[in-house]
Amino acid sequence: MEMAMGNNTEYMGRFQRDLKAQRFDIIVVDPLNYSIYARRRAFSDENNVWVKNVMEHILCNYQVDVVYPDDEIALYVPQSGEQQCP
Repeated sequence: MEMAMGNNTEYMGRFQRDLKAQRFDIIVVDPLNYSIYARRRAFSDENNVWVKNVMEHILCNYQVDVVYPDDEIALYVPQSGEQQCP
C-alpha cells in the first residue's frame, strides 16, 4: 500500500509484471471486492489507489480458490485459460 500511495512507479511496475507472469503460486489477502469509491467517502483515495494499482492486477491474473469468511482471508491462485478481468 505504501508503494501504491507513494506512486512508486518502478516498484509497482515490477510488482504488476510479476502478477501478469503469475510468479506467485498463491496470494493470501482479504477477500477482494472491486469497488471504486466517490471522493466524498472516507478513505476513497486510498481505496481507489489500491484497487487500480494492486487489486485490478491480482484479479486479472489470479482467481479465488477458497475464502475463509470467519477469518476474512481469501486464497487466490493463478488463472488458467483466457484472462478474466473485472
